[in-house]
Amino acid sequence: MRRKKRKSGKIIFGILIVVALGVMAVLAYLYFSQPKEVDEPTPSSSVVAQDPAKKSAGQNQDQGRGEVAEQPLEKEPVVQYDGNNPNDSGDLTGVVTYAGATDSSIIIRVNIDQYVDGGTCKLNLLQGGSVAYAVSADLIADVSTSTCSGFNLSRSVVGSGDFAISIELSSEGKTGVISGELSL
Repeated sequence: MRRKKRKSGKIIFGILIVVALGVMAVLAYLYFSQPKEVDEPTPSSSVVAQDPAKKSAGQNQDQGRGEVAEQPLEKEPVVQYDGNNPNDSGDLTGVVTYAGATDSSIIIRVNIDQYVDGGTCKLNLLQGGSVAYAVSADLIADVSTSTCSGFNLSRSVVGSGDFAISIELSSEGKTGVISGELSL
């Protein structure tokens, strides 16, 4: 009789394990089959949009699990700035982005608002209203703007003091002047 008790205990234990595994499988199915709420949509290159012609009252009961037609959403161009396009201007405009000096050199960098390929930049360092030093550099295209190839001058070409920077730009029939200041 002892053997039967052990044998029936093993059978009951096996049945309990099978039942527990079945309950866990059902709970896992219910948990993972529920639709999840998303805080923010993530952008993608191909967005699936539902065809409005296929929308019906029966589909609302189906909670959106009906047929879905893939359609890319039309995107409006991104406006990067307000105002007129600087490339349409008849003049070249820009700004001195850096004007400074080390112990041995003077460094001046500019950014030109328009995209032009080729031309000249003429740097005039003015002190007391007269030209203390002048040099030219190439005007070169950047990604969406332009720049002068850079002004790296020896510090010995001018003395110390305050200078006005005047850079005359010329390219593709357009001209302009960029102004700035430099203290040495």
